[in-house]
Amino acid sequence: MITGLVGTVFDTDEPPFVSISADVMLDGDEHCVNIYWYPETDEVFVERQD
Repeated sequence: MITGLVGTVFDTDEPPFVSISADVMLDGDEHCVNIYWYPETDEVFVERQD
């Protein structure tokens, strides 16, 4: 379950990308992750925040 979601578009960077921060509940534990999407290449990267 996603408990929080915030997104930002960085269109002045090269290449432009979208950054999404999400708080996710898994088995009763909350985890925070960053998701980076590069629309020009359709690449997606996920990074866990500690």
